[in-house]
Amino acid sequence: MAKTSSKRHIRHASVFYRLLFWAVRFYYHIYYRNVSITGLERIPKDKAIIFAANHQNALMDALAILFAANRPVVFLARADIFQNKWIARLLYFARILPVYRMRDGASNVEKNQSTFAETVWLLNNGSALAIMPEGAFSPGKQLLPLKKGISRIAFQTAASTQFKIPLAVVPFGIDYEHPDKAGKHLLLRIGQPIDVAEYYAQYQQDPNQTMLQLREKLAVSLKKEIIHIQELENARAYHLLGRLAYLAVQDEQNKNLLRVDRFLIEQAVAKRLNNLEVTDKVLFTQLMQKSSLLDKQLRQLNISEFSLLDKRRSTLSIYLQLLWHLLMLPVKFYGWIVNFVPYKLPQYFSSKVKDPQFVSSLNFGISFFLYPIWYLLVLLLMRITGIGWISSIFVLISFPYAGLFAFYQHRSWKRLRNELRSRNLRSSNPEAITNALQTALELQKEIQQLRNKPSSKDAKSVTP
Repeated sequence: MAKTSSKRHIRHASVFYRLLFWAVRFYYHIYYRNVSITGLERIPKDKAIIFAANHQNALMDALAILFAANRPVVFLARADIFQNKWIARLLYFARILPVYRMRDGASNVEKNQSTFAETVWLLNNGSALAIMPEGAFSPGKQLLPLKKGISRIAFQTAASTQFKIPLAVVPFGIDYEHPDKAGKHLLLRIGQPIDVAEYYAQYQQDPNQTMLQLREKLAVSLKKEIIHIQELENARAYHLLGRLAYLAVQDEQNKNLLRVDRFLIEQAVAKRLNNLEVTDKVLFTQLMQKSSLLDKQLRQLNISEFSLLDKRRSTLSIYLQLLWHLLMLPVKFYGWIVNFVPYKLPQYFSSKVKDPQFVSSLNFGISFFLYPIWYLLVLLLMRITGIGWISSIFVLISFPYAGLFAFYQHRSWKRLRNELRSRNLRSSNPEAITNALQTALELQKEIQQLRNKPSSKDAKSVTP
């Protein structure tokens, strides 16, 4: 029964799936403040495609691929999550196919032939496949060693058609401004496709070595599309140094940079720091220590590096913004009150999750269903109390708009409060501010020197 169900939903999406697709897509673009995509033109139009993405954020990673692909996408996932028949039905409905591993038993691995036959049909009929080749969630901005499953699936799918199918693996980089929070910026970077067909002859001579080569090439390609931190214990220092470099470039150009520009700066800094950790351990350690010092200074002052270093805003503009916030307080409070339950309840449940990679997915999933249920309950309550249909609908329409306004107004207020605190500290605690500023400027100078210094691995300038 499950098998029949799988084929029905995998090959031909139901009407309910399509309606849900558009509804989720709509909410997805509300959940993130902005979604930027680079490299869409790289997706081949004349080849079968397997998207290979880095994996940090459970469901949100899959949605990122699904909504950027501009074609039907079927996902491949490890077979052990299909053991429960109800979960299996849900996964098949979501167009996810099981892939069996040796640890699932040699007899079960034979079931992959059915999966590969299905993937061939899908690829030949315009669907793309998607897989997370790390095989596990990365705990941060780091590409884990890729599993050999991606290569095996690519070549065994090709072999099932006697290598007649032109197939490409497309690296898909996902970079979250903050993986756990809504209202942030999401950057998707599609890399240069890897033409698997070029490896067909070599694979027939030496399958194991060829699969290894494809996996290594994919790892190199994926690292070009993400920020890769070699040792995550240094992640906080890497992030701070990347932001300092970004602020320096922004100050030089005297304008707000695009999200893509910021990514390229931070990626280049991370690459240089990874290289420095190998080539000059002493300098690398000094940078990590000084970055930790600045981080400690900022936390003690309770300000950000942005409010410490950004000189482009005038005092007048800050106080005008403060006046705006005061005037908009009634609208902000209205937005918070009418959306309090569907906003806070998902946060409560996600706070109970032990695995941080599921926090955003749980928030997204619960809030997606909870907001319309809450609005319908409020509509019903208004009708019971005798409020007319037109008035009820008019009030109800105001709820999501007021909620979004309150959400972003609160974020803006937090940034403004940070700036006001920073300016106040310059007079109330000038020594601490001076010390933090001196540390930040020294680090900016050292990072600038590092960025401009040619290395054996990358002799080109890293400024975007």
